[in-house]
Amino acid sequence: MNLFNFEQHRIELETYQKSILTEKAKEYAAVDLDPKSTLDRLISFKEGGKLEERNPEEYLRSLQTKHILSVKKLMKDLVNGKVAPFEMWREKLMDINTYNILLLALIKERIEKSDNE
Repeated sequence: MNLFNFEQHRIELETYQKSILTEKAKEYAAVDLDPKSTLDRLISFKEGGKLEERNPEEYLRSLQTKHILSVKKLMKDLVNGKVAPFEMWREKLMDINTYNILLLALIKERIEKSDNE
């Protein structure tokens, strides 16, 4: 892939990532997307962690695991000559990336909270 095509690909993925984060915020966090909102974007992981008696980060990783396992299967199929459509790869890999962004947000919030105590 030449540099121009790679940059186009990167830009498309960034746009896709932003749309996922926006869509999931509305769906799972009941966030109104107003930058001044006091609603907690990470509430689903905090409440899910409480429900399963884990910390929010562990809960998030448990949700991310299904996507990692799905990519593992896609990789196995790829090695065996069965190539899944690009859209499936993008969905699974970008979901993993989305969880990483959210995990970093949880970690950042935890560090900032401990720094202020």
